[in-house]
Amino acid sequence: MIAVIRTLAHENQRRIGDGERADNLAPAALAAADRAFDQLRGGLRTYTT
Repeated sequence: MIAVIRTLAHENQRRIGDGERADNLAPAALAAADRAFDQLRGGLRTYTT
């Protein structure tokens, strides 16, 4: 889970460093976080049953 958070944060920092505005980046960043945590949740499901 920490790797997912770090990867998302790194991508956001990279895009902001490339000149994108955080308020313009927010919708895509939120969508990426949703996808990443959905995938993580799905992958961990087998360990919780």
